[in-house]
Amino acid sequence: MGEVVAKVSIEKVLEGIGVERIVKADPLKLESAVEAVRQVLDERGVRAVIFKSPCIALAKPKTCYQVNEKTCVSCRKCIRELGCPAIVACDGRISIEPSLCYGCGVCGEICKFGAIQEVDHE
Repeated sequence: MGEVVAKVSIEKVLEGIGVERIVKADPLKLESAVEAVRQVLDERGVRAVIFKSPCIALAKPKTCYQVNEKTCVSCRKCIRELGCPAIVACDGRISIEPSLCYGCGVCGEICKFGAIQEVDHE
């Protein structure tokens, strides 16, 4: 009990059960993650996408994000599409709670108005 053992390779398990195509991607790099799903979407046979990223409970961000009130149009796309607990709406304004922001930047990638910007973490 409590002994350290080797990590299980999800990729090897999938290969072992006959998955024909395996693609790996970082879910925090939105464009490449979407492309990884597109790669396997139209293929026939058993396929899988493995998303791997640092654990937000262990990795500490060097940066975080904030909403520029001048360019934010309060469309709420960031809230609807992400469900990130750091993004909040209050009195019709969108903001990001710095203590909850992991610094992944996905919110900045989906904001088509460029209203979410990276800042140094305090």
